Amino acid sequence: MSTEPMGLGLPLISSTDIGRFVECDGCGADLTEDTRTGGFIFTNHAYGPCCAGRMLRSIRGYGEEKYIRGTCTPGMAFADWIRELRAQRPGGNEIRVYGSPA
Repeated sequence: MSTEPMGLGLPLISSTDIGRFVECDGCGADLTEDTRTGGFIFTNHAYGPCCAGRMLRSIRGYGEEKYIRGTCTPGMAFADWIRELRAQRPGGNEIRVYGSPA
């Protein structure tokens, strides 16, 4: 049985590979086949080119630029960039569900 990465000993209940799917965390748009570039990751949220401008204005307004963890590679589709980031981490393309401790 696998445990979650936070070290709390929670058992892994299920794991699903999400394939090529990419969604904007700001508006929920399906960006899987979208070829637009732009976007960034802020804290744990990926904002695609559909929301990047609006979100960046808000982030700057609060002085929270330091929480931007990465920006889309210029000229690369946002969805391809997200898939590239996922590939760099073991299990990075999975949604995992953990249960209560035994």
